Amino acid sequence: SIQGLIGKPLRHAIKSPDTDLYDFGFGERIKTIGYDGIERVTEEYFLHALCPFRITWRNDNNCSSTFSGNTPDDRFRHGIASLLGLAVKEIAIVKENNLLLDFGTCYIIFFTNNDGEESWRIFTPHTELPHVVATNLIVDLE
Repeated sequence: SIQGLIGKPLRHAIKSPDTDLYDFGFGERIKTIGYDGIERVTEEYFLHALCPFRITWRNDNNCSSTFSGNTPDDRFRHGIASLLGLAVKEIAIVKENNLLLDFGTCYIIFFTNNDGEESWRIFTPHTELPHVVATNLIVDLE
């Protein structure tokens, strides 16, 4: 369930090199054994985004920054740095299956792509639970 992210702090956020994939990790760090048998330290929840998203700050200016697949990595790292450690206060799937993550002082909206392809997914990497996967047409369990 996506509601499991509530109360979980954002621990890491990276843009995968040479791809449009953004990787976000939430919650406590735990040791897991990967499919390859190697022990790793990972977060409780992952969010993979293949879609544009906007961070909006709740302040006098309500300033925002939008990121997409062609956003330079250094711009993304600078834009996301102040969110690291903040806990998710609210999560919702809104219009067109866009994903809203509210951190209190700011929020992020992940905008689904218009092509019917996967835009974002939330999963627990250390379990066999199904992934919540969204396109602009459907949210499904895989």
